[in-house]
Amino acid sequence: MNYSKLLLFLFCVTTYSQISFSQLNIQFVAEDPYPIIIPEWLGHSALTPLADKLGRDYMYVTANSLGVKIYETSAGLNLIQTIDPSVLSGDASTITQRDSLLYVGLGSIFGDTSVIGAMAILDVADPTNPQLLDVWTDPSTNPSVASGVGVVRVQGDYAYLGEMAEGLTILNISNPSAITFVSKLTPAITFPHPNNDQKKVNARGMWIVDSLVYLCYDAGGVRVINVSDVFNPVQIGEFSNPITILPPPTNWNLPRAYNNIVVEDTLAYVAVDYCGLEVWSISDPTNAQLLAHWNPVDCPLNGQWEQAPVHTNEMILQKECDLLFVSTGKSDMMVLDIADPLAPMAIDSFGTVLDSTGVWGIDITDENIYLAYVFVGDNPLIPPALEFVPFWGFWGGMKMLSYDNCGLGLQEEEAANIYVYPNPAKSEITLLGIDGEYNYQLVELTGKVVLSGSAQGKKTLQVDLLVSGMYIVTIDGESVRYRSTLVIE
Repeated sequence: MNYSKLLLFLFCVTTYSQISFSQLNIQFVAEDPYPIIIPEWLGHSALTPLADKLGRDYMYVTANSLGVKIYETSAGLNLIQTIDPSVLSGDASTITQRDSLLYVGLGSIFGDTSVIGAMAILDVADPTNPQLLDVWTDPSTNPSVASGVGVVRVQGDYAYLGEMAEGLTILNISNPSAITFVSKLTPAITFPHPNNDQKKVNARGMWIVDSLVYLCYDAGGVRVINVSDVFNPVQIGEFSNPITILPPPTNWNLPRAYNNIVVEDTLAYVAVDYCGLEVWSISDPTNAQLLAHWNPVDCPLNGQWEQAPVHTNEMILQKECDLLFVSTGKSDMMVLDIADPLAPMAIDSFGTVLDSTGVWGIDITDENIYLAYVFVGDNPLIPPALEFVPFWGFWGGMKMLSYDNCGLGLQEEEAANIYVYPNPAKSEITLLGIDGEYNYQLVELTGKVVLSGSAQGKKTLQVDLLVSGMYIVTIDGESVRYRSTLVIE
């Protein structure tokens, strides 16, 4: 993929800093920037946002060294409380909620080996007056690797922590004021590579189905762990895309960051950093099968971690709409249509690769999207040639967006009534069969608009300057919404 050409198109058609096309009518609502320290040019990050799961107008954010922030959201982002890391006993990294309790993962998740993993429980029955119930700190960690908590999930009487290099930690939370340790499983790091770098194999994302834990183990693929006996968790399966390891002379044995996972029935959707999104069949958890790969940067043939415009991380499934909302790092956020899980398709987005911002975490409600922006600034102690980062992000904080849930108000016209031809195309395409005025867009699979305009009736578009590949054609009229894929040769 020719990214210089993509960026040229984006520059030509975009004169503002944020892009949003009209599938879901995504609109900016409010933001809360976090402090920047100058002249050191360091800043603070928002990591995981969590819209209140009791349906109240509140949102919680783990803000790393700024602790946990609580916002009232009925009219934007109104910060009402901050729980300092000194109170929590560590930086706030991740969060989940059950009933009126927040389970907060603690400890840096950016590779600092001096950090010890921990978890706090907050009672937010009254979000304006949160109460700290207890903090558990891991008493036995490997001092040479990172132990911050990358993910927390709760089920029954137990909390399950993805504790970076420590792997899976299980805690008893039956008494939220007295957390107790149950067990720990540190999976072997010899998968998918026999000689993995221990500092790169870290627990990042997790999903629990009955007695099975699906653990995203960063450069170690996805591990399937049976926790029917919580005192003796046992790994029963593992899976990773075969492109993770290739034989000589190809030999692209580079770690792929398996960051997050969402399970729906017998399908697992896995965020794989700059390698996009994978869809796996887990009908047999001991022998998962790769079904599809949404691979916008052609990993690993094209692009590397520190150059890619897409870095998939946190994901939220909107089941009733067959939509997957994905934080995508440098390109902020994308919405994937997974109605056909064998062909995930980017249908909407927010943000642009042209600016210096990047999203780490995401959550949604029926009306709003919350994006957590991570600060990835310059480190004056490291020479630029040696400072490998996925993207520069000189803005940290929270943004709140609005959107049309499932594109309500738009009705799709039968595909037989609208024609986009020829397909595949080489030099031009024609839009035909639309009554009245309409807006059209041609969207690259990263979710970026490369061609747009309005027309009435038949319309011919020149596409000879576009990079060869697959695109999405969208047509929006007063009472019609149409989308299809287009191949440009």
